[in-house]
Amino acid sequence: MQVAQHGFVHIPDWPTLIKFMRVQVERPFDSDLLRWEWVTLVFCLLIFTNSFLVSDRWLIAAHRWFRNYAARQTLAIWTCALFPMVIRVALLPFAPLNPPSVHDEFSLMLLADTLRSGRLTNKPHLFWQHFETIHVIQQPTYQSMYPLGSGVFMAIGMLLGHPWIGVLLSVGCMCAALCWMLQAWLPPAWAMAGALLAALQIGIGSYWMNSYLGAGTVPTIAGAFLLGSVGRFQRQPSKKMAILFAVGVVLLVNTRPFEGAVLSVVFACVAFVWLRRSTFSNSSFHWSIFTPAAYLLLIGALFTGYYSWRVTGNPFEMAYVVNRNTYGWPENLAILPPKKVSFRHLNLKKMYEVEVERRKRYSTLGHMLDSWSSREVILWEFYVGPGLTLALVFLPWALKKKPLRTIFFVALFMLALNFLQLMAHPQHLSPETAIFYLLLVAGLQQMNVLASSNRLLGMRVIAAIALCTACGGIFNLLMEPLGLRPLNFWEWPHWDYYRSRSAISSKLESFPGKHLILVRYAPTHNSHEEWVYNAANIDRSKVVWANSMGKEPDNKLRQYFRDRQAWIVQPDRDPNSFLPLTDKTYEQ
Repeated sequence: MQVAQHGFVHIPDWPTLIKFMRVQVERPFDSDLLRWEWVTLVFCLLIFTNSFLVSDRWLIAAHRWFRNYAARQTLAIWTCALFPMVIRVALLPFAPLNPPSVHDEFSLMLLADTLRSGRLTNKPHLFWQHFETIHVIQQPTYQSMYPLGSGVFMAIGMLLGHPWIGVLLSVGCMCAALCWMLQAWLPPAWAMAGALLAALQIGIGSYWMNSYLGAGTVPTIAGAFLLGSVGRFQRQPSKKMAILFAVGVVLLVNTRPFEGAVLSVVFACVAFVWLRRSTFSNSSFHWSIFTPAAYLLLIGALFTGYYSWRVTGNPFEMAYVVNRNTYGWPENLAILPPKKVSFRHLNLKKMYEVEVERRKRYSTLGHMLDSWSSREVILWEFYVGPGLTLALVFLPWALKKKPLRTIFFVALFMLALNFLQLMAHPQHLSPETAIFYLLLVAGLQQMNVLASSNRLLGMRVIAAIALCTACGGIFNLLMEPLGLRPLNFWEWPHWDYYRSRSAISSKLESFPGKHLILVRYAPTHNSHEEWVYNAANIDRSKVVWANSMGKEPDNKLRQYFRDRQAWIVQPDRDPNSFLPLTDKTYEQ
């Protein structure tokens, strides 16, 4: 996504300020996908507010049935779990899955493959220099830079036959966890409605479902455990809720360590303050209810340290820290100085330059404001969209309730914390997903209350919002054939190269014997198009991808893999062809 640059220092001139403000106003309409969704929202409102097209009798009957159904809270949770999974599987013939295409997907696939194999990490390869790639560490062990929890569901999917099955299950669990969380704060019908809206907005059509990232669902589940347990704890403290809170903390630290740790501390402080102010703070309250949770947190901390020790050799150093020390990224905190590192491969060097270039967003006040504005619009598009924007309009009335107001300030604090980061993709704020949807559904509930003079009007608007949100999910799934461009970088199927890589890999998988593919990039190669990724056990893979490092190093690698047919792929010349590797190749 191209971000407009409107930098200014100190006091800007009026034309610059007006131009800057105009850009901010235009951003919510700045993609084909968003424009379609705005038109759909208007169309849905016109349909559902017309009593000739949608009769009052139908609405009343549907409302009564839904309320009775949602009252069976366990059934509602299972329904919210199955709803996105069944719908997405049913749509597979019309919207098939794409192969992995971005660095994060390949890295998480490596993590999942390692866990599926029954290992926490892999020994470094003898020729590891040839296998250096983005978001993967090669020393002291060979593993993804991402925390352990991010690949668990995909590992389960691999055991069941396909990694995407794990992604599917994680989305179902996420929607179930959101329903359970909302039941702690809202009436059952609103809780179920909120979880189903979340399934439509971020479940069925988003990249959290339609990729191999798994980066947002598990932190969302963990955040829902925190918020749901805190909501129940303020009414009746129990060991069960304390244990679920501890489970959420362990999951967050092992998926989004920075944001997760901060959010866990904030919610623990909120719960403590509420507990001290409640009637349970007297002498009849037994602090022993926290004992099982404390043991669970201790076990989680020990296991997290053990995993880090196995991967990096240091229980206090996670893999992403090793990756940053080695390759210079992730450069996510603007307050950290860039690392000075050297590279063996051009593509890694170019990726480092891309990461460092992002620091220009903090070079002037104008760049900072522009960056913050663009990231908030991206987050709005992903979590809210045109359909749920009405919920934000009525949110101030919902915040008259003190507990919701406290949760709102927690959300503001976490968003402010994100301003220190150079990047703000939706998965970076996934621990706060539960907060977002609690506030959104509370806004919708308040809209319904304010429309109490015409009770059916609120029901009609909510039905229109649900249909618009569903259409937005369908647009996301079909954006490629429809030729729509989203605002969010991650929602687009990215580059055509992944089809070429997948086709070459599949073709060689069908050939007899084993194969070694050496990849040679041109100086102008796009660093986002990384071809060199491998399974957890490189030597046992039928097809191995490696960086070409010159004739002599390549010959040593070929000698190591002497039982394999060697091929050369030059993506910047012809990404669809692979040729036998010969001595003449190095003369070209």
